[in-house]
Amino acid sequence: MRIFKLLSIYTLLNCVLIVFTVYDFFAHGIAYQFLGITGVFLALLGIAASVLFYFKHEIGRVLLKNFAFVYVVYYLILFIIESDAFNPVVLVILLSDVFLFFKLSDKKIVTVTISGWKNSTLSSMADKKRPLYLRIGFSSIFPALLLLLLLGGIWLIDWEDKLGILLLPNGSGIDFYRGSDRHPVDLSVAGGFVYDDRDVITIKLTAPVAVITAQAREDMKIALRVLNVDSSAVEAFLDDSPVEIDKGDANRHFAINNLEIASDVYSGNFLAQEKGVLIKIKLTGNTAHTLRITNRKEEQAGKMVFYAISDTHSVYTQLLPEIKKIMRDDSRFIVFNGDMVNNGYDSEYVICSNFYENMPKQVFTTIGNHDVWNGGGVYYTRYFGPNYYSFVYENTLFIFLDTSAGYIGNGQFTWLKNLLAENKSEHILIFSHMSPINTYIGKFDESQKIHPELLHNIHRKSESDYLLELAQRYGVDYVIAGHSHIHAVAKIGTTTYVTSGVMGGSVTDDRSTYSFLRFEIDGPKISFKPIIVKSASLVKKEALAERIAIARIFLTPLIISRSVRLALSMMLVVLISIYIFFLRKYSLIRLAL
Repeated sequence: MRIFKLLSIYTLLNCVLIVFTVYDFFAHGIAYQFLGITGVFLALLGIAASVLFYFKHEIGRVLLKNFAFVYVVYYLILFIIESDAFNPVVLVILLSDVFLFFKLSDKKIVTVTISGWKNSTLSSMADKKRPLYLRIGFSSIFPALLLLLLLGGIWLIDWEDKLGILLLPNGSGIDFYRGSDRHPVDLSVAGGFVYDDRDVITIKLTAPVAVITAQAREDMKIALRVLNVDSSAVEAFLDDSPVEIDKGDANRHFAINNLEIASDVYSGNFLAQEKGVLIKIKLTGNTAHTLRITNRKEEQAGKMVFYAISDTHSVYTQLLPEIKKIMRDDSRFIVFNGDMVNNGYDSEYVICSNFYENMPKQVFTTIGNHDVWNGGGVYYTRYFGPNYYSFVYENTLFIFLDTSAGYIGNGQFTWLKNLLAENKSEHILIFSHMSPINTYIGKFDESQKIHPELLHNIHRKSESDYLLELAQRYGVDYVIAGHSHIHAVAKIGTTTYVTSGVMGGSVTDDRSTYSFLRFEIDGPKISFKPIIVKSASLVKKEALAERIAIARIFLTPLIISRSVRLALSMMLVVLISIYIFFLRKYSLIRLAL
């Protein structure tokens, strides 16, 4: 009798612990949806199991075994999403539930076969030497088919999308908006794109200065949310008149003076809060108005500092402490030079974009080969806009190329050549995820034959030669790249080619480093300094932590993007277990040798 009481009380205590954490999980945003849904189910399952087990009901043992199984899975997934959740108390609880599961499990080997309605003799349940075979009569086929249909319904329907757990921006990355009944205004954006229009029209900037042309059908006031601004320097002018800007929570987590950065970007703190700034303007009907948004402090004129970071691969462990330092210095912006995500999953883009959008400094991006894996190019366009673009900032032309497929292509080359030919700026910087050359050896390298993506440069030598020719002809100062996971520098003619290293991907090559670049433009002079965070040898000493980080890269997006389906599948597993119990109990399953 005592064991029944102890196990029931232990289970109820676990349920209390779950109840206290479930509300917090739902408040933390999409990364914790699976834990929230499963936690509710687990608490109800545990309460039912403990009560029935206390009164020695046979179904109580089955439910308690399922509770132990789901509880272990629950905590394993919690460790993947939030490694800080691991502590000695939780470890003891986890091991206790593993022990409980095996203690309550039937140790016999059971093989399930479907047969007809023929009678069969029951074997002794005590016979442990020979396996037992389950004969399922036709009366149990219908519930089994129903369970299979439920399984299909769970995985064939995108429940996360239907429930709005992963709401993607609906602006499709285009630079114009045509009025609707909800927002009767036409917009054209230079230096940005339309990000979303569900609540208010949201614009995301792709340049330090953006010009929005707005024309309303009638006299009206509209609100525009603007993302990717420097919250300490942003200003807005409507037809040259200053406009008030509501900065809201723009400095909530990356406060300039008193920085408080979350320890883990998977936390809902980054996902739940409002991003960017809100600009309210008054428009006269059928009249074109110009809204100019700038991100420049007058006292910063002349000297420009920015950072180039590449290959974060959805890992933020090494990146977060460095971002914390960058937010406190005098830099203007950060360029994330491709492979921001690892697998191209929508959930990776949700986390990545929310992280960038919470920064009080501007972020500009290029698209990398990992960013387009699994159809991720669609998400890149929705979250970050055009695949290639440019802007002039003070005395420098900044160009961002698309080398995600390993090549540049005729259309992009034509655009680039015209851009360079028309340039009047003193300096030219080109950002590309893949370099035209292997910067470590200083020339085009095609020695890697296993897969083109393993090359340390773009895939076609003809394109490499042409880009080098254009760079020399038009006086490009720097071509800044990533992809190789190696920091190296090569100079060809007057152009410097530099790769930044890696800040979140694998470090397998002894030449690899966790590093990024700090650039400074001061009048006619451009200089850069590599920031070495970790060497390859140091990373290899932390191999276990690195493998855990890599596992999180692959598993976390999968869990987030399929959180409802995974939770429903766990519930279905429990239902199947209960279903089998009742089949056996009421002889709908006949045990036969």
